[in-house]
Amino acid sequence: MQLSLQSSQITGSTDPITVWDVKRFAAARHHPHIQQLYAIIDGLGQGSKVSQGINAVLTSVERLCSSPSHRIYLLCVDRRAIGILKVGVKKLFIRRRTGALVEMDPLCVLDFYVHESEQRNGWGRLLFDHMLSQEGVQPSQLAIDKPSAKFLYFLRKHYNLADYDPQQNNFVVFHQYFDSGAATTSVQPQPQQSGGQRLNASRAAPMLQPLPIPLQPMSSNTMDHRPPQLGGSSVNATNETAPVTLPQGPSTQHVQGGNSFRGRASSREVLSASLCATEVGRASVGCAPNVGVVARGRGHSPTRSYNIITNLGCSDPEVPLQGTRLRR
Repeated sequence: MQLSLQSSQITGSTDPITVWDVKRFAAARHHPHIQQLYAIIDGLGQGSKVSQGINAVLTSVERLCSSPSHRIYLLCVDRRAIGILKVGVKKLFIRRRTGALVEMDPLCVLDFYVHESEQRNGWGRLLFDHMLSQEGVQPSQLAIDKPSAKFLYFLRKHYNLADYDPQQNNFVVFHQYFDSGAATTSVQPQPQQSGGQRLNASRAAPMLQPLPIPLQPMSSNTMDHRPPQLGGSSVNATNETAPVTLPQGPSTQHVQGGNSFRGRASSREVLSASLCATEVGRASVGCAPNVGVVARGRGHSPTRSYNIITNLGCSDPEVPLQGTRLRR
């Protein structure tokens, strides 16, 4: 990449390799050729994108200013911009050959590019060795962000780095990284709930045992095993009402009818059913004094029943109801 000026005038240094980060950009913002420096870095970043065949630009001045921990090593000679090398520390989770998951914070190579017109001249090795010297790390202690086939060949040829396990995050960490004694932290898998959230055993809610519900025995006289009729209160004089007989003795009859009540029967509904049952009794046996009518009803549950005992006299229809009793 050709420059309009000498590289030393643009970078402000006679060294061919200079390091740029947020602080150095801020210090050089009033430099007369700072815009040309921005254009060099952005141009090499665009060339790296095209060379690797990726969709996003990895190196630019804007991206560098938004990542304070990243640094760019820029190689310029005379009036040529030759290459860039971008590094930064990242937190990674790497799966080892044994299957163990480890957490690490290595120095990562995020972008590495040498212009096509300057390749195979030793510039890439010079740039990479300078970075290793400045950062104080070994090649095996680096993590590479999705290296291209050319980059992998470069590492195998010059640093004998070839064995690694593919990772889901696309970072390459060579097996020699763990042999070099670099700091790592083992990550223990946590049990998860069905919804994907981790379950803390110390805070897990105890299992609740259901409380026993006592069952109260019911009298067979108050249980009606027939299904309830729909449509509210109903009295069937032909099918549901038992025949009435008058025994020898006191003139008292018990007429048992299948008066069904849906839901909770009110006192008005119960009394209406009793009067209906009385009318049925009058039609069957005629007017007999002191005819006792028992009207039974049932709600939704078989445990609910209502018994109404009335004392109605056929001879005097104005006699008030007596002895009304609700039993639940």
